[in-house]
Amino acid sequence: YVLLAPGEHLDLLVCRDCGSVSEVEDAAAVRELEQCIAARSGFSVLYHELEFYGTCPGCQRSKSAPPRLQSSQSA
Repeated sequence: YVLLAPGEHLDLLVCRDCGSVSEVEDAAAVRELEQCIAARSGFSVLYHELEFYGTCPGCQRSKSAPPRLQSSQSA
């Protein structure tokens, strides 16, 4: 958990495979989404909590990598 001051927000990307958590880097896009929702709904937003769940680039690469062949040679 992260303690935030009133009005602050933390938008996160959470990998369901490895558990890594990182901040959304495009704060302007999130701010635009918040403003759009407020304008369309008439809702006065005090703060928001936004988390995206999925698969991080590292885990995506691991999943798409071809399986390694094991050598049948004995030492």
